[in-house]
Amino acid sequence: MRAGIATTSITPPVGVDLTGYVGRTGPSNRVHDELSATALVLDDGATRIAVISVDILGTDLAQDAALRESISDATGIAPENLMVASTHTHSGPAIGVLRQCGEPDDAYVRRMFTQIVSATKEACANMADARISYVRGESELAWNRREWVISAGVQQSPASGVVTDPEIGGLLIEIEGQKPVMLFNYACHGVVMGGDNLEISADWIGAARDALESSGKIGTAIFLQGCCGNINPRWRGSFDEVRHAGESVANPLLADLPNAKPLEDPTIRVAWARVDLPYMPLPSEESLEQEISFQRGEIEKFQAQGNTVHLQVAKAMAGWAESSLAMLNDGGGPESVAVGLQVIRIGDVVLVTHPGEAFCEFGLAFRKMTTHAVLPVAYANGNIGYIPTAEAYKEGGYEVDNAIRFYGEKMIGPESEGIILDAVRGLLAEVGKLGGRALRSPRIGAGVRPNRREFLTMCSVITGGALLPNAVSSSPSAGTSEMRLPERSHKAQFCVVGGGLAGVSAAVCAARHGTKTVLIHERPMLGGNCSSEVRMWVCGARGANNRESGLVEEMMLDNLHRNPGGNWNIWDSVVYEKAAFEPNLTLLLNCSCNGAVMDGNRVKSVRAWQMTTQTWHIVEADLFADCSGDSILAPLTGAEHRVGREARSEFGEDIEPEKADRKTMGMSCLIQARQTDRPQEFTPPKWANVYESDDDLPNRGHSLAGTQNFWWIELGGEQDSIHDTETVRDELLKVAFGIWDHIKNRGDHGAANWELSWVGFLPGKRESRRYVGDVIMNQKDVRAEGKFEDLVAYAGWTMDDHHPAGILYPGKPTIFHPAPSPFGIPYRSLYSRNVENLFCAGRNISVTHAALSATRVQGTCSTIGQAVGTAASIAAREHLSPRGVYEHKLSELQQALMDDDAYLPWHRRAVPVLSLVARLIASEGDPEPLRNGIDRPVGEDDNGWTGALGGWVAYEFGKPERLTQVRLVFDSDLNRTGHNARALYTLADEPRAVPKTMVKSFRVEAKSGEGEWKTVAQVTDNHQRLVRVPLDVTATSIRLVPESTWGAENAHLFGFEVR
Repeated sequence: MRAGIATTSITPPVGVDLTGYVGRTGPSNRVHDELSATALVLDDGATRIAVISVDILGTDLAQDAALRESISDATGIAPENLMVASTHTHSGPAIGVLRQCGEPDDAYVRRMFTQIVSATKEACANMADARISYVRGESELAWNRREWVISAGVQQSPASGVVTDPEIGGLLIEIEGQKPVMLFNYACHGVVMGGDNLEISADWIGAARDALESSGKIGTAIFLQGCCGNINPRWRGSFDEVRHAGESVANPLLADLPNAKPLEDPTIRVAWARVDLPYMPLPSEESLEQEISFQRGEIEKFQAQGNTVHLQVAKAMAGWAESSLAMLNDGGGPESVAVGLQVIRIGDVVLVTHPGEAFCEFGLAFRKMTTHAVLPVAYANGNIGYIPTAEAYKEGGYEVDNAIRFYGEKMIGPESEGIILDAVRGLLAEVGKLGGRALRSPRIGAGVRPNRREFLTMCSVITGGALLPNAVSSSPSAGTSEMRLPERSHKAQFCVVGGGLAGVSAAVCAARHGTKTVLIHERPMLGGNCSSEVRMWVCGARGANNRESGLVEEMMLDNLHRNPGGNWNIWDSVVYEKAAFEPNLTLLLNCSCNGAVMDGNRVKSVRAWQMTTQTWHIVEADLFADCSGDSILAPLTGAEHRVGREARSEFGEDIEPEKADRKTMGMSCLIQARQTDRPQEFTPPKWANVYESDDDLPNRGHSLAGTQNFWWIELGGEQDSIHDTETVRDELLKVAFGIWDHIKNRGDHGAANWELSWVGFLPGKRESRRYVGDVIMNQKDVRAEGKFEDLVAYAGWTMDDHHPAGILYPGKPTIFHPAPSPFGIPYRSLYSRNVENLFCAGRNISVTHAALSATRVQGTCSTIGQAVGTAASIAAREHLSPRGVYEHKLSELQQALMDDDAYLPWHRRAVPVLSLVARLIASEGDPEPLRNGIDRPVGEDDNGWTGALGGWVAYEFGKPERLTQVRLVFDSDLNRTGHNARALYTLADEPRAVPKTMVKSFRVEAKSGEGEWKTVAQVTDNHQRLVRVPLDVTATSIRLVPESTWGAENAHLFGFEVR
């Protein structure tokens, strides 16, 4: 371990306005003690981090982002590895965070930020070998100011379960050649000095540092403020009390120095999450107007009285009401605020950040989540204002009701508690896998009254995901410990994350159109839910001739040709070869995307870990597509997204609940069975569930004679479908083995000769995060057939809405709400609304929960992926954003899709002029439908030509024409049944084959003038529907001669065109 430390004075000039209190009587009049910014840089040989403490009230999110970017640019440390924390002194300079709390000196603020950057650079330059130990203590300084809840100036009853956090945590860093550094953490507002103080001071925090440094045992002390949103110092009013308060925190640490415990493995790990905290709605227009009128009257009154303090308060209240009313009239403002949460693990000690005035209950909750010592750090990486517990919202008081009037317009809602706790829980899980021991665990919950146990129980790790985050994902960042391992860089025009059918289709189609593409997939085989790891067969649109064509049909036909037995591993190989051998496509398997670098509102690059080679891959691209299902790029990039079910009223969807919630459809671990010619025994594992009778499985048909698929082995819809996946998987395995035990051993299910051939250990998911695009498709759009102007894909599954409780629900496991087939899907739902170069494809597109229940099946996802890949090729070629393709190249996109045999209902493909003007004749029948631009039967119209084998269809041009290609569309029997592979294997299974209607062999002939017909192309083993035959010939006529089929008596085709 190496460490560097640097401190710079950021004391402002006398005369600047102080902040933290509304209504100070004047600017600062002297310096009582110096303010400082201290940067501590740690490097374990692979990971470099910087922890920076600044004596200010706090920074807003924009200031923090700019500061951390400047530090990163100057030091090379990734922004995710920087912690910039404010000590939250209320006797420091105004920098613009609070309304009517002092006007900032812009020149000073810029100078201060420059000094912070310089100090961090200096710390990096002063690195030396170091040894780190952990010390701790407790202090009685903290007092919960909500012991009596104050609302509207009235003292009310005591707040329930008042709690404080007495824990002082510290890291003793012994740097070679220097006096030790003490990094310490405690939760208490820096408000010993009140609003009447006009002297610049770091308050008790500065006094605590002075006490540590003047002891002779510590060279530099650096303080990290804890979760103190509801915590004030017990002693207040004078600088003597400031000193007393500081010593009450410093002295326990000094006393514990002899007991300092060295960190056995001071390896550093960093995890970062971006979460959306929902805002509460603004007050009504009427109440805001009343507030404005009242406060203006107060302003006049206090001006007349010369009451400066109350005048400033009234101005702040009026300013809040006026800006809130303007926001309300402008649409109501944002619905949520995106904030970053950060966890840094240094051996057995974990630092957990919080970007605001978090109540101390959060710090206590963080400690209960892990056996490691935790330093909860508030006011870190920005400050969004107060973050109360959900319980506090019920009690009211200053922090809930009034404080936001000084911070901004909208207050975050009580749901934020659960979002933050689950996010931190996930981050702790990520960085907490190094092992280690607890370092003298503190008295968790000291001072907690018994009626707070409910809160602390809720915060514990064993809640099982009852609190669901809006959007959480964490990522190792550049410059972390993984940097010791190999790193490969890739530059592409298009990068696709996720290799299910949507991702494969997007990547392959873009590459085929000449776009340099990278496909990142975290599993060893492609296919996602339809791979051999999950084994959910490919479903799609219902109804006559509605089967999806395009790339997914190409894969299906390859599979029929090569995989007559429905072997899942052969299907894997079919999907694999589409990507692995595409010239413009680089395939990265076993590669998990977990980081992204942004350039404004554009994704600049993504970072992925390849476990098989222990290599980091960094992919820079112009365009990205998130086809990961779980939308990993949404939290990494800040893209807007949704989770759960919308309220019925939001889009007028009658199948949605009355009230929005975060419940989803669940996930499934499927099972497969094989019939044999002799009895088979089955002994279940001891941990399998027991289903004694059929009554234990209500509405779950499981007779092998009638069961197609065990899709109803489902759980997780009432939990977090991302972060609880491992827990849900464990429960699903108990269900899966218990189901087979029931079928085999508990009643007569005709299963004597059947054996369990496979159990899925990777759950197949139905729903998690969904992007928000320019259009959010909803139930009404589905039922109206989705006739969008920008239709680029279609679906035709029912609105198949699974119950969130899955197998725990005794009723029917799903409701097949009717939906038309087909219905269109708009292009504007296939890209992010706020990240400029980000597409999405698959089950994560911009749809409501109700619409998702119909668009999520894999055949549909593949067509969506093809649309995205084709759009990306146009965007890359024309230097457009995804939205730009809609605005400028929509028709070209739709025509390109149809030319690649992607069916678009109610659209007609443009036929080349050469084919339109030529004379089209045939040996029999009417060949005109072959150039009508519709390549399948629709309704009563066949849109094809039927002729005897050996017959022909021909174009006559009347003059010599240079021909480069013949485009053919054969009949692959779009009404055929069957899937890509089997769920159950019986002794009576018949091998599957290419559809009999498909033309197997044919030749293309050309002639010039009155000359002989000459064969210019011959195909003898065709099994594909769309066939492009390259030519290099000049002819006056050209004809197609079908020679054989895969079983049909006649040839049948839908398209024959020349180019």
